[in-house]
Amino acid sequence: MSTSYPTSLTWNWDYYGEGTNILIEPNHGGAARVLGFTATAAITAGQVLEIETGTVVNVAADSSLVTIGVATQTFASGAHGPVCATGVVRGVTASGAITAGVRVIAAGAPAGSVKSGTTAGEVIGTAITAATTTGNTIVLFVHH
Repeated sequence: MSTSYPTSLTWNWDYYGEGTNILIEPNHGGAARVLGFTATAAITAGQVLEIETGTVVNVAADSSLVTIGVATQTFASGAHGPVCATGVVRGVTASGAITAGVRVIAAGAPAGSVKSGTTAGEVIGTAITAATTTGNTIVLFVHH
């Protein structure tokens, strides 16, 4: 059986809360993996998160070795919320300039942001779009 792929891709953005959404690529079955976790502190949509224990997450520390994904919704401490563990997410805050195509890691400021980095075990994904300064948002392919 032969599979035909289109020459141009059509991307659909499905919304999972305010401020951040996840890309689902319908033509090739490339769906995001969204998992539920409980927050130990208030979480804002778009923040990079790290696992604390089992199903408990918090905002990732600078250069964290235990990142789990990106929050797709804002949720309160003790609440259960969705985290994109694999897939493409937009609305992720940059810490400094980031070139499209580089690998990124968790950054400490602003909280839950990303910065360029390639240290083994720290990489959370690859920047699809660029940021020129801290506070810009990027599209991030989460793939650890």
